[in-house]
Amino acid sequence: MKNEIIMSTDTKTMKGFFALSFLLFISAGIVGQSLSVGDGATLFFKQGTAFTTSGNVVTPHSNGEFLVEAGFDWTTAGEAEYVDGPITVFGAGITTLHVGDEGVYSPMIVETASLDDEFVGTYLNTAPTSAAVASAFGNHHYLSDVEHWTISKIAGASSGVQLSVV
Repeated sequence: MKNEIIMSTDTKTMKGFFALSFLLFISAGIVGQSLSVGDGATLFFKQGTAFTTSGNVVTPHSNGEFLVEAGFDWTTAGEAEYVDGPITVFGAGITTLHVGDEGVYSPMIVETASLDDEFVGTYLNTAPTSAAVASAFGNHHYLSDVEHWTISKIAGASSGVQLSVV
């Protein structure tokens, strides 16, 4: 049995769609849920919002956006509860981006300085390409040949962002 709850938003500032799907296996006593951010949708969390996926991964569509205000604290995030794809953060503050890829959870902490900053952070469970490393770091060495993180500035007055990998 599969039940689906569909929530949509259509306002002047945000148009979006996301679906929360529940797969119920009553005979086995197992309940699973998945959260997907749909094509062209934005799922936004303001600082101070309580959010949980009850131990499941969020999967955004390639045109979907998981967006958080700087300082958003996803207290239940971890090995089983993260975004399998990019997270966009806007505003000034310190934010943990709970990102992962292909079943690997690997969060990063970003510190943005300006209220109009907007950055996108991603973790990829693949080796960085030589061209990408050369483009980003010139002749510097990178730390891993099996995984990498990206952070991209979309907007804002800051000249950069402070980043650390957890």
